[in-house]
Amino acid sequence: MKSLSKGSHILWNNNYEYIFENAESFEAIIVATDRQNQILSGQLRKKTMIKTIPVYINKISRK
Repeated sequence: MKSLSKGSHILWNNNYEYIFENAESFEAIIVATDRQNQILSGQLRKKTMIKTIPVYINKISRK
């Protein structure tokens, strides 16, 4: 399958469509990486605060 996301253009999942089209209605949008923050900041028409909150798993333990 050919990727539709290239360089600085990301094909976002359509689950986020409402948020992107109504960004001015939100106080902030939270993303998981600084790269997502950079790209989304460039793609949004309205300037909405974008905050990065890193999400990761440090260790998985099995009991």
